[in-house]
Amino acid sequence: MASGARGTRLLLVLALALVAGLAGGYLLNTLVRLVRLVADPASYSRTDFFALWSYARLLLDGGATAVYDQPSLFAAQIALGRDPTGVAPLPFAYPPHFLLLIWPLGLLSHGAAYGAWIGVTLVLFLLAAGVGQRRGVPLVLALLAAPATSVMINFGQTGFLFGALLVAGLRLAAVRPVLAGLLLGLATCKPQLGLLVPLALAAAGLWRCFAAAAASTLVLAAVSAALFGPAIWATWLAVLPGYASGFEATRPGILHYMPTVTASLIGLGAPPWLVVAGQGVSGLAVAGAVWLAWRRAAGADVGAGIEAVCVLLAGMPLVASHAFLYDLPATTAGLLTFAIARPGPGRFAIAAILLALLWPLVMFEQLMPLALNAIPGLAAFAAIAMAVIAGPLRHGPARVVHTSSA
Repeated sequence: MASGARGTRLLLVLALALVAGLAGGYLLNTLVRLVRLVADPASYSRTDFFALWSYARLLLDGGATAVYDQPSLFAAQIALGRDPTGVAPLPFAYPPHFLLLIWPLGLLSHGAAYGAWIGVTLVLFLLAAGVGQRRGVPLVLALLAAPATSVMINFGQTGFLFGALLVAGLRLAAVRPVLAGLLLGLATCKPQLGLLVPLALAAAGLWRCFAAAAASTLVLAAVSAALFGPAIWATWLAVLPGYASGFEATRPGILHYMPTVTASLIGLGAPPWLVVAGQGVSGLAVAGAVWLAWRRAAGADVGAGIEAVCVLLAGMPLVASHAFLYDLPATTAGLLTFAIARPGPGRFAIAAILLALLWPLVMFEQLMPLALNAIPGLAAFAAIAMAVIAGPLRHGPARVVHTSSA
């Protein structure tokens, strides 16, 4: 028994050493990229954040409807400094109420907007994950060093923002249901990441939070319609088929950015029926685990139960067919919270740490020639993720999230 415990501790030490070494490489890569951005302002136009910033600028200059018009968007981006011979702009496919979150970016220069976006959303994400946790400081430090954090900074995308909304909303669902519902309502700006949220709230009987989330979503929709015109929602629905067809055409070149079962199966050349079946089986398995975890946590004194929250966050990429590496901060927070909050080292904690590290690493663009980008959604990483998910279901009652009620 003692030798087994020593072996487990050794594996944990080795895993942490690997985490530290590779996370250091990611952080160095991030610093180099930031230096290059400062030294070469023209390179800003090649980042995803340039697209977010251009949406906000076009919203202020040309109106909300123009954001959904591809020619208008492309012309606006060229006027803002994008290379007209480069790749086509990222189309705006978010629902209209997302514009309520990003419009202030249009008031700033690109550099200032990028710094404000990364700085504010990262702080919100770290606060959502760490505040009130028994080991909040180690968790925050681990999240800062995690590869998913560097990936998100490189892209300049929305991972920190939606990570903050989902993590905070789930942690507060039982103790502050109205506030939690507002946060989860805001997260509907990227609905594919919240597919499991209604299921979890229903399983735990958190109907006040469920109702608050639904009400806040309707209010946000009404506010956006009032500000941008009632036709804005019809415009969004009208552009979705074109976005879907355009995405299908470009997806083969971006599979290495998509840590999903669908992308992994497509990358391995699976026929369409197997892609659909594989995504369906994965989604149902994770949904079942989420239902059981949240049902078990329904009687917790405070919060929804830390492990129930972690189950949902860890399972998100295995349910969504449309997700990217920059969406992984929330999943990373769930995995690392699970590992750090456990009373001692164990195989599930080690699996959680390794998955938090390896998922972004294996998907990293430089590893494409090794064809490793196809692994995460399949047997190896799905098995590790499901082991993390299944662990709390087999080992006694769920512990609760000690969240301040202030």
